[in-house]
Amino acid sequence: MIPKIVHYCWLSKDPFPDDINACLLTWKKHLPDYEFKLWDFSNFDIESSVWVKEAYLLQKYAFAADYIRFYALYNEGGIYLDCDVEVVKPFDDLLHLPYFIGRENTPYGIEAATIGFEKGHPLLLDLLNYYKDRKFVTDKSQLDILPLPAIMLECINRKYILEEIPSIKKFNIDIQVISILPIDYFSPKTWDTKELNITANTYSIHHFAGSWKKKKSLSKRMAIWRHRFLGLFMQKYRI
Repeated sequence: MIPKIVHYCWLSKDPFPDDINACLLTWKKHLPDYEFKLWDFSNFDIESSVWVKEAYLLQKYAFAADYIRFYALYNEGGIYLDCDVEVVKPFDDLLHLPYFIGRENTPYGIEAATIGFEKGHPLLLDLLNYYKDRKFVTDKSQLDILPLPAIMLECINRKYILEEIPSIKKFNIDIQVISILPIDYFSPKTWDTKELNITANTYSIHHFAGSWKKKKSLSKRMAIWRHRFLGLFMQKYRI
């Protein structure tokens, strides 16, 4: 059972911009009986993760938040939302599930901006272990900027069977299977053209605000993502 807690993370000392505030208002509108928990360094120990510390010191806040979301969900359970996510309707009919994850509207995407988990779910532990002792600044003095959806895909493929399902009714409770909901559930907006395709299934919209990156940087990350995904696909199917 997923508790009615919405976790979110804001590590910048800057105030929320207007577009983020607009998204946060939709949370309160559609989730009036949910608890909202903001994660920052008043309730997360920056010294507990070298990844988080290095990313924060370089002002790469989104990468620091990548780890913090899994920490929050593993220890408390609930729903994690990126601040640029607009909520369209309550998540109540998903809360009986052990987790929920959807596809992102990218070539090989998992939507990491809207995810829900019960406390202590084993996939969350696998994701935390991925970051254990991992440095954001590599030994070659480069930044480890692999997108979070690709990291999630990598961790899932190591231990689980990834199964795309057409609806909640087809959710697979097998602990060896990770069920992924369709794009329209949590990511009906394309990251590049911003085309929007909301359906009756849509719970949230990721607006890809990306205030921490430039468009050129995003394109570069997508290229890295595609390359890594192709490698995982070939490895899995022995191509």
